[in-house]
Amino acid sequence: MAVMAAICGLKDAQPNMIVRNVFRAGLDLKNNTVYQDFVKYHADGAFWAMVRQGCGFAEEEPDLGRLAIKLSIHAARK
Repeated sequence: MAVMAAICGLKDAQPNMIVRNVFRAGLDLKNNTVYQDFVKYHADGAFWAMVRQGCGFAEEEPDLGRLAIKLSIHAARK
C-alpha cells in the first residue's frame, strides 16, 4: 500500500484515497497514468487485492468502470 500511496502522491496509505486518486486519472485502464504506474511497479495486483478485500469487487478482467458502478450503487444504498 505504501508503494501505491507514493505513486498517488499521498502521505498516508489509505485505501479510499488510493482508489479516489486512481478514479481521478480516468476509468480507462490503458490511459490511466496512475494505474499504469501501478503496473510499471508491479503494484496492480496489490491494488485489485485491496479492492477485493475492501469492497468484495472481484472479476476475472478488472475494470475501473465496473468498480466505479459497484461503489456508486453501494454508496446509494446507505
